[in-house]
Amino acid sequence: MIPSIGEADIRQWVGVASFDRGHAYFLDEHIINVRLQGAVLKGQCYGSEAEPYRVSVTLGPQGIISDNCSCYLGGNCKHVAALLLFWIHNPDAVVPEESAASVLEALSREDLVSLILKMLDRHPDLEKLLEVPRIVAQGPSGPVDAKAIRKQAKSLLTSHRYEDEYEDDWDAGGEAFEGLNALLETADAHFNAAAWQNAAVIYKSVADEIIEFMDDLEYDSDILTETLDSCAEGLGRCLTASDAPSDQLGVLKALFDIYRSGADYGGYGQAIPAMISEGATREARAQVVQWVEAQLSASGKEDDGERRTAWGAMLLALLQDSIDDESYLNICRETGRIFELVERLLKLGRIEEAVVESEDSYDTQILGLANLFVEAGYSGPAESLVRDRLNTSPQLDFLVWLKDRSKESGNLKEALALAERLFGSQPVLSRYTEIREIAAGLNAWEDLRPQFLSRLADQKQHSLLTEIYLQEGDIERAIESVDALAEARQNGVWMGGWYGGGLSLKVAEAAEAGHPTEAIRLYMAEVYRLISGRKRDYYAQAAHLLVRVRALHLRTGRKEAWETLLADIRDQRPILPALRDELKRAGL
Repeated sequence: MIPSIGEADIRQWVGVASFDRGHAYFLDEHIINVRLQGAVLKGQCYGSEAEPYRVSVTLGPQGIISDNCSCYLGGNCKHVAALLLFWIHNPDAVVPEESAASVLEALSREDLVSLILKMLDRHPDLEKLLEVPRIVAQGPSGPVDAKAIRKQAKSLLTSHRYEDEYEDDWDAGGEAFEGLNALLETADAHFNAAAWQNAAVIYKSVADEIIEFMDDLEYDSDILTETLDSCAEGLGRCLTASDAPSDQLGVLKALFDIYRSGADYGGYGQAIPAMISEGATREARAQVVQWVEAQLSASGKEDDGERRTAWGAMLLALLQDSIDDESYLNICRETGRIFELVERLLKLGRIEEAVVESEDSYDTQILGLANLFVEAGYSGPAESLVRDRLNTSPQLDFLVWLKDRSKESGNLKEALALAERLFGSQPVLSRYTEIREIAAGLNAWEDLRPQFLSRLADQKQHSLLTEIYLQEGDIERAIESVDALAEARQNGVWMGGWYGGGLSLKVAEAAEAGHPTEAIRLYMAEVYRLISGRKRDYYAQAAHLLVRVRALHLRTGRKEAWETLLADIRDQRPILPALRDELKRAGL
């Protein structure tokens, strides 16, 4: 049963901003070709591109279940809002249809072939989908053709390559991702049909083609690296399907090639060492160790550090259960595996060595190493490491770590001093709130609060002061502060913090109960600013604010003042038909 939904449901689903923009799209008749296939509402919406976006919404007994859009957001967007608004306001214009699956199931084989040929004639690019190997439901369909798989993968990848005078890169479109996924689903089906060898060929072929393609890309692609990880995951399953070393070596070589590419480019293949360690036989692991050692030997110690650490991770995973502590530590040192090195030294009780090794680490590693010391029960050396590094590299993360450690240990005086240093570098509400909480534990907040507020006033931190007053419930001072912020910005002074309009609305909302006149003034300042923007979605937002303004006028017995105000807005020059339309839609 299709549920009954209203504008409030749509607004809650997509958010106020997307709803307002979608409402404008609906009014401007951007929605076309709307139909209802079972519980799925489908249509197209013209946006910023020449071609309309494809939009669909799945409905259920409780309302909206999911949505999808071909725009860059993928859903929860103004196009979805526009489609839903079209449906609820023009239900008779929505054409009911059978689902595509139902229509296709009813066709004969001859009709299906004829339909597919017509589709291929209209969209020749679809022909490459015919190259995906078929899976016979009853079992394996014979050996797959690796060349055909690579040809299909290459076709998907190169069809989304774009080149111009300034760029040469890959447009990671949904069609390519879906096509590559179809190939991997084919491999999954082979594996589930007990044809793991076929599955391995497909996973390897797709991975090989992606790796070769990525060599020419200027930038990494999340879609491609995600697909490579999926290939590795599939190969990991194939690895456990046979314990014969001759069977495993081919799969291991494919996993090794993915890992080598990840070591070069980064960001994928990180689960492969564990896959090999857990799934390969001892004989097969020994072969991989030789491959890794050859990589390290060929690269030399002056090679890129990240590449050596990647190979170090592989070597440790394969050898950790078969080498002594000193051999383990040497591998860590030679490949830059600082975290494993320090962790093993701490486990062995060699604390001074662990400290010395940590002192030579990068700033980005120091907190992770300090946490290893804490977990091992050595808080003192951990704090010394961070303090020493803070002296040479004054980073906020180090201050935060030390402050948190002081709070955990009950040293509130030290925590307060560190929190004040943080606030000096990052004067935001969350830092102020934390200082208040720590100082309250020392019974010092009553003395500190006036000092902080006076300092912020001297620095003209009106935005932060407004947030503080709102949080503390001091509405009168919040109004004074947000007015000072607005005045400063009118004079061309950037005061930092929130944009004045957004913050003034928070103050206006808080002022409604005790200061309705001030709330009206603040709301109206934002209304006039929005109207001056001369855009329909701005008019819609202004109309929503005017609904609140009307309620405040009526509550305070100022009906005539409200009617005069609304008439002035409606009849302003030049006449704005779209504004009048939005006012009418808001019931004004």
